[in-house]
Amino acid sequence: MLTPRRPSLDPLYYADEPDHNAPVQPQSYLELDRLFTSEQWHKFFFCTIKSWQLGPLNRFISFNGRDILPAGHMKASAVNKTIHEATFKADRIDVDENRWFPLFQKSRWFDYAQPAAELGGKRWSVDVPEIWEHMRIALELADRMLKAMIAEKHPL
Repeated sequence: MLTPRRPSLDPLYYADEPDHNAPVQPQSYLELDRLFTSEQWHKFFFCTIKSWQLGPLNRFISFNGRDILPAGHMKASAVNKTIHEATFKADRIDVDENRWFPLFQKSRWFDYAQPAAELGGKRWSVDVPEIWEHMRIALELADRMLKAMIAEKHPL
């Protein structure tokens, strides 16, 4: 529901300009209803900002505060993918799983037994390196936030 019906955006290169030559007229009442429902959801979730206007906000990123790189959501930036990936890996936060609270440890995570279509039929599991690589960054941040809240004796 968070993807717009019109104009449709490329799911990977959503920061590119939408295709304004695509047919914009709904072909049925059901399609018209989906268009208006989608528009209402976007107004609610994005505070009246249109979803195709959010793409440009993700065009550039900076990991170290010095270098500004294309974010990778444009077809033009796909050419230098390996260079940007190397910069990302060099400048991202350091993950130290040994300092985590036990609840964040890899052994504590549930493995979903069914294959996931989004993963090309692989199981959703922390034992899949591609999944764990992304999860461990989020878990490092969660661990840091929890430790900071404990140190500050935060009321939550």
